[in-house]
Amino acid sequence: FDGTRFDAVSKPEMNKVGIDGGAKISNVEKSKFRETGMKDGFIITRIDKYAVNVPSDVERHLKNFETGIVYIEGVYPDGLKAYYPIGKR
Repeated sequence: FDGTRFDAVSKPEMNKVGIDGGAKISNVEKSKFRETGMKDGFIITRIDKYAVNVPSDVERHLKNFETGIVYIEGVYPDGLKAYYPIGKR
């Protein structure tokens, strides 16, 4: 993923925004994720219909899509929910 990092979300972070798991993204500027408008610190909780509970889920779920648009759902640490489309080629 072009240098993008996906880290585990701490229990206090999960409690603060009301989630049970996810993957916190960082190093967005050096990846194709930057095209979406996603910012560092965004916590991915779903990729299309698949739940993201741990960082390894991101790569596993993205591999399921060959082409088209994939929708990524999640929340920022301040509680702002967001949805981003990302094109797979």
